[in-house]
Amino acid sequence: MTVITDARNGRYNENGTISVEVCFDNNKTEDGVALYLPYTAAVHDPADYGRQLYADLVAGKYGTVTPFTVTPEMLT
Repeated sequence: MTVITDARNGRYNENGTISVEVCFDNNKTEDGVALYLPYTAAVHDPADYGRQLYADLVAGKYGTVTPFTVTPEMLT
């Protein structure tokens, strides 16, 4: 079973998914330091833990999720 122990730096993407850095329970360096990996969570994520992560992010469990922002480069 995959267990997420922490998440940080969540930000919405244009399509409504959330890009976030995630720490899984079994993901540490040799020194025991938590290792964060990029993950994109979605409301219809194929993984149970992904759907739960998405719900937790929306609920604010891991802090505020940064809104999606249109950049000038996207408009050209």
